[in-house]
Amino acid sequence: MAKDVDLDILEQALKYCLKNDTLSFSNLNDTYAYFKRESQGSNDILQEIQTLDRKHQCAHEPLDVNERSLSVYKELIGKSKGAVI
Repeated sequence: MAKDVDLDILEQALKYCLKNDTLSFSNLNDTYAYFKRESQGSNDILQEIQTLDRKHQCAHEPLDVNERSLSVYKELIGKSKGAVI
């Protein structure tokens, strides 16, 4: 399934994520969506982010997460220059 991706915006999002050390594909996806919306001059009002009521929040043990290598994403972007993803 091909998806129309603006490579300039993708590169901008990748640089932003690298600069801010937000190293997950989810963050890259969200950042790409944000920059794409901004580039289109979207006037959509962002929905308010809802948080849990304080009575539902509690201390917890940190989660173990895997770290992904950014070289995979950089290689994909390099290969996709000029191609439709």
